Amino acid sequence: MYLLCAYLLISYNHFLKFITFLLQLINLSFQSCRVFGLLVIEKNLGFQERLRVQTVVDTRTNRSSKSG
Repeated sequence: MYLLCAYLLISYNHFLKFITFLLQLINLSFQSCRVFGLLVIEKNLGFQERLRVQTVVDTRTNRSSKSG
């Protein structure tokens, strides 16, 4: 009986360690996904900014060519 209780306690301890390990892995994967998503958003914003600057330059060159 005592051996069974000891075995259950040890296995329960290992089970808890395993669950905390899995939760840490999940947390790390979420953090990496969040960082990757922020990088993608930042790149998209940079692309939109360049696109906006490009359209402003295009409209200025079109106006200057029309007026010239």
